[in-house]
Amino acid sequence: MIEVDTPSLSNYTSNDVHLSSFKTYLKSYNNKKKLYLITSPEHHMKRLLAFKFGGIFQICKSFRNSEISQYHNPEFTMLEWYRPNYDMFALMNEVDNFLHKIISKLKKSHFISYRQIFLKYIGIDPFQERIQKIRKIIKKITIFNCKAHSISRDEMLQILFEYKISPNLGKKFPIFVYHFPILQSSMSTTYSKNKKIAERFELYYRGIELANGCCELIDAEEQYKRFVFNNFQRKKKGFPEKKIDVKLLNAIRHGIPFCSGVAIGIDRLIMIALRAKKIQDVMLFSIETA
Repeated sequence: MIEVDTPSLSNYTSNDVHLSSFKTYLKSYNNKKKLYLITSPEHHMKRLLAFKFGGIFQICKSFRNSEISQYHNPEFTMLEWYRPNYDMFALMNEVDNFLHKIISKLKKSHFISYRQIFLKYIGIDPFQERIQKIRKIIKKITIFNCKAHSISRDEMLQILFEYKISPNLGKKFPIFVYHFPILQSSMSTTYSKNKKIAERFELYYRGIELANGCCELIDAEEQYKRFVFNNFQRKKKGFPEKKIDVKLLNAIRHGIPFCSGVAIGIDRLIMIALRAKKIQDVMLFSIETA
């Protein structure tokens, strides 16, 4: 693979409803040109794929204007790579091999689908269960009781996964969860056997999400529709809409090869390797001390 270096400042940012970017203005444009610190290098790396770079990777700083917690810092280090001609399962195997080389005495990883993990921990099929039953389960989580009637089916599934499933994942061995709902996977290709499902996976160990990967969406028109839907969701929640990254769409139209990509949080990986209790313990300067 080729190591690449992409910008930290960008004309565009992710319009994912769950991501918030840091923004600034360029003085030479009379403070009218808006720029963003990247939430990940994904958009720029995909543009490089369109120029037939082949397999690429980079380690870089990424920025997200969100919570500060045990596993979150606004500035963090990300390892991201893309493999042409890899499907999701081939990439999961590569990530698994990488993880076992980094962390010694690691037990064999387990692989389980999103549907299976919901059946195991919640007792429902997330793709088939009636919304009324999902809402009843949500109401049992006290902090969301008052919001149960105002959130969508997909949001309720995300809440259940975050609060009832993910803390239990990987306590004894790493676990890959794959085939997430398509509505939670705006840049992933659709599973050929079910249009509700995306070819996306997440890796967990000791209840911590370490990696997020997928088989990449390479249909520009479908990607445009998903970006439009993301902005619809942002507007619905009262968040500012983000301009659609037309440079990425043009790159996809130009021809990104069939490929899969993954992003790994290096700070969290170091936390695991050193058995640290919080992400700030493995940073020389967290946001509190920067």
